[in-house]
Amino acid sequence: MNNFVKVYEEIKRRKENLERGGINSIPFPFRGFNKVIPGIIPETQTTLTTVSGAGKTLFSTNIYVQHPFNYWMENKDKMDIDVEIFLFCLEDSIELTTKRMIIRQLWEQCGIRLSMFKLNSYFQGDKLDDETLKAINSLNPYFEKFFSKVHLIDSTKNPYGIYNKVREWLERPENGKIVDEHGNTLNKQQIEEANKNHAKTTYVPSVSNRFVIVILDNMQNVTPEKDDTKWNALDKLCRTYMRDRLCNYYKTSNLIIAQQEKSKERTVYNMDGDVVTGKFLPDLASIAEYKNVTDSSHLVLGLFYPWRYKIRTYPEDHDSYNIEKLESYYRNLHILKSNFADMDTNVSLLFDGVAGVVSELPSPISPDMHKVYAYVEELIQNKKGLVKLKM
Repeated sequence: MNNFVKVYEEIKRRKENLERGGINSIPFPFRGFNKVIPGIIPETQTTLTTVSGAGKTLFSTNIYVQHPFNYWMENKDKMDIDVEIFLFCLEDSIELTTKRMIIRQLWEQCGIRLSMFKLNSYFQGDKLDDETLKAINSLNPYFEKFFSKVHLIDSTKNPYGIYNKVREWLERPENGKIVDEHGNTLNKQQIEEANKNHAKTTYVPSVSNRFVIVILDNMQNVTPEKDDTKWNALDKLCRTYMRDRLCNYYKTSNLIIAQQEKSKERTVYNMDGDVVTGKFLPDLASIAEYKNVTDSSHLVLGLFYPWRYKIRTYPEDHDSYNIEKLESYYRNLHILKSNFADMDTNVSLLFDGVAGVVSELPSPISPDMHKVYAYVEELIQNKKGLVKLKM
C-alpha cells in the first residue's frame, strides 16, 4: 500500500465514522472555539501558556482530563469512543491533584462549593462537617471509573521516563501492537532491531477510535537526565519524545503547560497612568526557559488573567466585560499559533478557582451577563446557599 492509499483510507475511515454517529475529536465545552478548532484531536501537540498563578493547572485538569473523561462516560454506550489520559504532575503531588478533582465533582454532582482549606479542615474550629464528608464518600463510584482511565504520575520527571511511561502502556498486547511494512506483528526484540536499522514500522491500537491524551504540567519542572542540561532535556522532551514519538508515531493528543516569563507579571502604565493591556497578553516570545516548545506545537493557546493587573474592562472596545465586577473569575483564552485554524479566535471564560470550574461566558452584551455578575458578586461576598448558575 503506497502512502497516498494509506492516507486516503484514513480519510475515508474518519468520514464513515461520522456517518455512523461516531466522533473524530472530543469537542471543547466552548461553543466559540469549536467553530474553529474541533476540540481534542489525535496526532496534535498543543502548548498552553500563561503567567504563574493564572490557572494553567485548573484549566488543563478541567478541559483535558475531567472533560474528556466525562464526555467518554456520557457517550461510550452510544458511539465508538475510548479514552486513556496520562497527567504528569510535575509541580503538585497526586494527592493534591486528586483533591482538586474531588472539589470539582462535589460542586458538579452535589452542589457543594468547598475550598481546599475547608476540605482539609485547616481552619481552627471549622472542621469538615459529617454531611459533606458523606457527600465526598458518595463520589467513590465515579472515581473508581475515573482512575481506570486516568493515570496521575508524579514519580517520573525526566524526558525519557515520561515518554517511556506512555509507550509501555501503548505497547501492551491488550492496547496495541507494532507491525512492519507487510503487516506482521513484531516482538520486542524485532522492534529494537527495526529501530536500529531505521526500518518502517507502524503502531496499530487495539481500539481504532481511542483518544490517548498526554498532559505535562508543567514543562519548567522537567528534570534533566544525568550529565544533561535543562535546555537539552526540554528540547528532547518537546521535539523528540512528545512530538516525534508520541504525537507523530503513536498518534497521541499532547498538552504541554509552559509558563510566561516573570516580566509579564510587571504592571506597565502609559503616560496617562492607565494600564497598558497589550503588555500583559501571553505571547510566543515570552515563554520562559525553552521558547522552542512553540516550534514543536501545532497549536499554542494563551490564557490571560486581566484582574492580575487591575484592568477594568476587557477587551478594550465597546463590547467589553466588566472586569471590576468579575475580578479573579474572568479569563480569556486565545490562539497564539495554529497550523490548522484561523488565529483570530478567543473565548471568554468564567473561572472559579475554588470550585475548580471553567465555563464559557455569554457575550458581554447578552442579558445573561446580568446573572453572571450577580453570581460572581455572591461568590465574592462568600454568601451561603448558592444556586448553580446555568449558562
